[in-house]
Amino acid sequence: MKRKVLVIDDEAVVRDTLGTFLRHRGYRVATAPDGLKGLELFRQDRPSIVFTDLRMPGSDGLDFLRKAMRIDPHAHIIFITGHGEEKDILDALHSGARNFFRKPLNFQEVIEALSALESRVMAEEGTRFEYAFVVSQDEALVIPNDLSVVSGVVNHITANLPHFFDEQTVHGIQGALIEMIVNAIEHGNLGISYEEKTRALENEKLADLISTKSQQPLLASRRVHIHYLFNAEEVRYTIEDEGDGFNIHDVPDPGHPDNLWLGHGRGILMTRALMDEVHYNEKGNRVTLVKRMPALGILPAF
Repeated sequence: MKRKVLVIDDEAVVRDTLGTFLRHRGYRVATAPDGLKGLELFRQDRPSIVFTDLRMPGSDGLDFLRKAMRIDPHAHIIFITGHGEEKDILDALHSGARNFFRKPLNFQEVIEALSALESRVMAEEGTRFEYAFVVSQDEALVIPNDLSVVSGVVNHITANLPHFFDEQTVHGIQGALIEMIVNAIEHGNLGISYEEKTRALENEKLADLISTKSQQPLLASRRVHIHYLFNAEEVRYTIEDEGDGFNIHDVPDPGHPDNLWLGHGRGILMTRALMDEVHYNEKGNRVTLVKRMPALGILPAF
């Protein structure tokens, strides 16, 4: 059975359009015209996924997010906005939002986000090894160009983090890793340019584009290499693809308000907002993400 979804927006056309789209995909949908009514429905129904407008009269999306996360920190909250103010979006990510989309919605992007969330929730609900007494880890993984395995891989390499970080921080790290691994597959190994992906999303042809690229022998043989290091000082992830690389300086600064919605660098913006350090190699096919361990309670007591 599909999960409950709550849509909060002061524009009736957005509630109706997104609600109808989600119902056609099998979700059980409730809608609310503002944050106050949305919070009331959230308490009653405990939906696992929420789409909420950022700017609304009265109680806005950020206010709803902070209150909802106190009620259920496992909720997956996605922002939709027609404004695009960088500070508000970064505040939302820091407060636990899982993603953000611009109005009018690109429903192919929505489908991608929902698919990723479903895979992630299923992986989180699976049986995992108890990591409470792990004090250091050094692990290497090699994965194919298969987007369906990304969420499971990310849950594996972050399985011990809940013992050292709060839940919002863990979800932030997981979101950053998913974005970077997906980029390594799509843009790195499969050689899909940002312009190609933008056109494919606009025409709802991204799955076809990925399938076509994946059937090319040279591209299909490429792999993503992930190195994971965890110790008392930091958790460090290195993600390297076998593509031609890119010049990070050629990507418009996603943190600048004028560039926020270009479709170039959403993952870079999210990663920079959620991690302590982000480094690219000169070729541009390897990125290293670092999160420093908390100053207190770093290691379990024996």
